[in-house]
Amino acid sequence: MKWIIGIDEVGRGSLAGPVAVAAIAVPCNYSFRDYGILKDSKKMSSVKRELWFYRVKNIFKFPYALSFVSHSVIDSINIRNATNRAARRACNALMNANRISSSQCEIITDAGIFLGHHLRHASFIRGDETYDAIKLASIVAKVSRDDAMIRRNRRYPQYGFDIHKGYGTKMHREALLRHGLSEIHRVSFCSKYI
Repeated sequence: MKWIIGIDEVGRGSLAGPVAVAAIAVPCNYSFRDYGILKDSKKMSSVKRELWFYRVKNIFKFPYALSFVSHSVIDSINIRNATNRAARRACNALMNANRISSSQCEIITDAGIFLGHHLRHASFIRGDETYDAIKLASIVAKVSRDDAMIRRNRRYPQYGFDIHKGYGTKMHREALLRHGLSEIHRVSFCSKYI
């Protein structure tokens, strides 16, 4: 084995915007000891997430791939299937672009992600709290999706996507009651708010 491929999603519970999945290849036995404590993206400040993402791209230079599945596809095939679709696309893109064969890697995912039967993988409950490769995938997905939602805020400033990133906060729910749905809201998630 040369690589541990970690896969995690962000945005599963959001009321608006895409679900994002990152797959990242970490060399086996790589140590992050010199860089401080690596945590799941949900347990880091945005500044710490940005720092770790910078390290992934510019210091570690680990290969990674991202896949986004839109709100409309989520509405049509459900969030579970959309997440799994994004995970398969990200993993395949990572392996193909970097010529990583299944014999060269171990693929691990956070619980609830299924890559299909053609890719051997292990899924772990609280994997994003336990395995460094999944933690890094969580960070890459979170920073990338947050950036995408901040860009969407320019078109829909009345919802505050730059603040809550589409999640069902009190501010977001109140904006839904005032303005109704935008073009990027998940209708299947928002029916109780409109």
